[in-house]
Amino acid sequence: MDSPMPRDLTEEAVRGWLFDAYGTPGPAWINMARAVLALVEAKVREAITATRVQERRNDFTDDDEIVARVMGKEAPRV
Repeated sequence: MDSPMPRDLTEEAVRGWLFDAYGTPGPAWINMARAVLALVEAKVREAITATRVQERRNDFTDDDEIVARVMGKEAPRV
């Protein structure tokens, strides 16, 4: 994917990004953009909740761990 990621995560910005990356016109892009944004929002909320629970136990986390949670990856070891 050579198209730069949109700075703002609006439906139109994500739709344009998907269209630029894959090039086939059609009304489905706005629905796909909505699905991508819903997924990102849900994963970010999940990571925030997990981080808050962890911090309430005085076990603080760093940015890499939060990103790993959102992306469903194992957190990097320091």
